[in-house]
Amino acid sequence: MEDKAPIVVVSIGETGQVDILPYGADGRTRPIRSIISRSGSGYVMLPGCQERFKHRVAKGFVGPGGRFALSFRRRVVPVGRSPTRQRSAPTAASREEEPEDPLTTAAPRTLR
Repeated sequence: MEDKAPIVVVSIGETGQVDILPYGADGRTRPIRSIISRSGSGYVMLPGCQERFKHRVAKGFVGPGGRFALSFRRRVVPVGRSPTRQRSAPTAASREEEPEDPLTTAAPRTLR
């Protein structure tokens, strides 16, 4: 990932409160800033934000429908490399060595 690029976060689902705290803060530390993140809203973490601060969703603030946050980051591909990872078909030996991919083996679930 690119360290000098912003991270854009889009909220989907229930409203949540995102707290920004100093890096290294414990659970009792009061947030420096709180953001009310409603479905369809977004916020931007500028370069250096992840190194200087941490963020959390406040406990008990999210409703029963659940909340998702999609983050968009810039990926830097070194010169001469493919932007997508090429995977060959697994052999019997490689199936034993590689863990299963949870995105392709997980059973569908209904969120409540």
